[in-house]
Amino acid sequence: MKLQKALDEVAILEEQILSLMHRFADRFTDRRVKLNNMLVLHDNPLIDYGNLVAPTKIGDGYRLVSLQESSDGGLVGLLKVNQKNNIYGPDIPHLQLYIKHETDDRLRIHITDAQQQRWEVPYDLLPRDKPPQQQQPSKQTTIPINAAAFSSGELIFSYISNPFSFAVKRTSTDQTLFNSSTPYNSLVFKDQYIEISTSLPHDASLYGLGENSQPHGIKLYPNDPYTLWTTDQSAINLNMDLYGSHPVYMDLRNNGHAHGVLLLNSNGMDIVYRGDSLTYKVIGGVLDFYVLAGPTPLGVVDQYTQLIGRPAPMPYWSLGFHQCRWGYHNLSVVEDVVENYNKAQIPLDVIWNDDDHMDNHKDFTLNPVAYPRPKLLDFLQRIHDRGMKYIVIIDPGIGVNSSYGTYQRGIAKDVFIKYNGKPYLAQVWPGAVNFPDFMNPATVSWWADEVRRFHELVPVDGLWIDMNEASNFCSGLCTLPEGRKCPNGTGPGWVCCLDCKNITNTKWDDPPYKINASGTHVPIGYKTIATSAVHYNGVREYDAHSMYGFSHAIATHKALEGLNGKRPFILSRSTFVGSGKYTAHWTGDNQGAPIARPLFFSFPNIPQLYGLSTQFLLGESLMVSPVLDQGRTNVSAVFPPGTWYGLFDQSQVINSKDLRPITLDAPLHVINVHLYQNTILPMQRGGMISKDARMTPFTLIVAFPVGSTDSNAKGKLYLDNDELPEMRLGNGQSTYIDFSASASRKTVKVWSDVQESKFALDKGWYIEKITVLGSRGIGGSFAVEVEGESDILDVSKVEVMQTEHKFFDEIMEDSDVKKSMMVEVGGLNIPI
Repeated sequence: MKLQKALDEVAILEEQILSLMHRFADRFTDRRVKLNNMLVLHDNPLIDYGNLVAPTKIGDGYRLVSLQESSDGGLVGLLKVNQKNNIYGPDIPHLQLYIKHETDDRLRIHITDAQQQRWEVPYDLLPRDKPPQQQQPSKQTTIPINAAAFSSGELIFSYISNPFSFAVKRTSTDQTLFNSSTPYNSLVFKDQYIEISTSLPHDASLYGLGENSQPHGIKLYPNDPYTLWTTDQSAINLNMDLYGSHPVYMDLRNNGHAHGVLLLNSNGMDIVYRGDSLTYKVIGGVLDFYVLAGPTPLGVVDQYTQLIGRPAPMPYWSLGFHQCRWGYHNLSVVEDVVENYNKAQIPLDVIWNDDDHMDNHKDFTLNPVAYPRPKLLDFLQRIHDRGMKYIVIIDPGIGVNSSYGTYQRGIAKDVFIKYNGKPYLAQVWPGAVNFPDFMNPATVSWWADEVRRFHELVPVDGLWIDMNEASNFCSGLCTLPEGRKCPNGTGPGWVCCLDCKNITNTKWDDPPYKINASGTHVPIGYKTIATSAVHYNGVREYDAHSMYGFSHAIATHKALEGLNGKRPFILSRSTFVGSGKYTAHWTGDNQGAPIARPLFFSFPNIPQLYGLSTQFLLGESLMVSPVLDQGRTNVSAVFPPGTWYGLFDQSQVINSKDLRPITLDAPLHVINVHLYQNTILPMQRGGMISKDARMTPFTLIVAFPVGSTDSNAKGKLYLDNDELPEMRLGNGQSTYIDFSASASRKTVKVWSDVQESKFALDKGWYIEKITVLGSRGIGGSFAVEVEGESDILDVSKVEVMQTEHKFFDEIMEDSDVKKSMMVEVGGLNIPI
């Protein structure tokens, strides 16, 4: 007995030392630290610290003990832990595995506790199919499915039973996209620590895993852990967790094929990228992977937004010029800003207020002295008559003030996050605040009512929701001593003036694994809501933290949409997977394609572009080459092979045959924007506000490859009434047009395929000019034909001009393209 007791104590000591070493190793993993140590107990080498490039081993993984077909056509199986240990807590002994080909291009792999329900991203906030209910381990003892692969569409799932691992391959190329059977750790699944890795080939280029700022640009590089935990931290801080959490990445290989991987999990995590592998270290929840087949970058985005929700349609006015800053201390300053824009003839669509308009920083209030309501309403009437809009900021923290109506109504409806049964006390700009619990249906209703009340007070046109990571100027469990003024008015408003104590006595505030929060392993409750605080239905802040801005956005979207049924405009600082369905964090069309995108989206077969972060595309074929260095009057840009035309001087041509950098002049008044070949770009005239510019006639710019005698071009245009919540056809309030053009010998044809034309015709939109780029010219005579008729009603107004193209670089010229021309046909009046 004594010997057994001694052996047990030695085993416990081994485990404790190993756990401590893991914590130490986690802090320094991937920083190429060399300690040249070997710990040996009972002649068993536990961890080699001679080289910390690879992660240290935690346990022996799981084995697959059963697998069978589920009722929905997927597979459901049982995993059993091979050998238990207590590093970062005890292993969960039995796991349920669920695999489902949800579409031909999307595969789901879901792993959770087989015996107890665990926290997941709520299905009501992010709608998706639920896995089958957990089955008790005793009911699964065999593996009826003998095949080691499960395929459908473009993706194949395969597995190894012991230790359990899985891989996902692309059917068409047999290329491995995800492979957890690496030399690194086997699957680790504990209550507060989950680990899984995938190997990566040498040509994998990764993007995503936001929100963070990288010193190298958009492409991910092996570095410190990419930590996901929503934090009030500005983007100027490199390699740190910032405002949003998006555990998704795109992997683009040198053959031009791309795929995506989403881990749908809201808990804090470190994702360690080593170049040849990616390791997830997650402090809770489940493993819920979605593999997206692509194979193009746009295909990945399409499949991703099909799952999480398409981007929110934006009002047309939101695409105009905006002016916003903190420090408009009274309404007169705002009025002067707007008037000075007008005097200087600088376009302006929207004027914003930070919290200067509020009464002591309290949401849904007006400062009666600096922003008196009668004067503000008069100002809004004037700018609304001109077509301008007005947006204000709203923070989630509600000031604790017994005479403050929003707070009183919130207390009455029990809408705030709790700690020990009482509203959790924090501090933001108003001083002491409580945070609304947007996971509570009562809170969503209360918030909508507060937005309605405020809109009746001030008819704002949109809301800027800020500080919703959530940001807190204090940490821990706080109180406001009776009689203390907070803030006291003598120092910065962001200095904590509550009495607070750290909370370290719960597993939620002090988890066994420390993610690299704020880049320095600070406690996860630092300057935010205490992670042991409780949301609706007992949900811990520990689990729901990174979704706070997401739930805030959903509640705000419902509130604004409920006011008048119009298309809401919301800008949110903190975002999560799916936030784009509700807020202006990014935009896209019905396939979720981003408006601004890297060059490799249009040129995925050019690996040299995979790391380019200094140029970008608007849509498929409009390239912007901005100046990024102060004082520079030129910019070095690369041009993918083909013909590029200057947008603002369309006679200028760059006919690129390689990717060698070209130096472009870029004085203060010039922005280098170029249009790619085979494109039709509809454009309108400018205006002081978008309302005026929107009703001007259209010009079609048709760009052919320079000197081509036989080529095509395409473009598209969507128009709607700018108010309906959905962007779609069939409602009588929208028109969609596909433009096409062809050049063959001396003939250029331009035509369109119009859906739902009545809306555009009723608005009176028409084409006033067509500009053809890259043609051979019109010779001595020409004819313009519309709708099969050789005459136009007023042919005297038709003007045709041709200009010889100017080539940027003589070296790029050849005799075949020297006579290339720009032909402008104006004076038209062709209904759009």
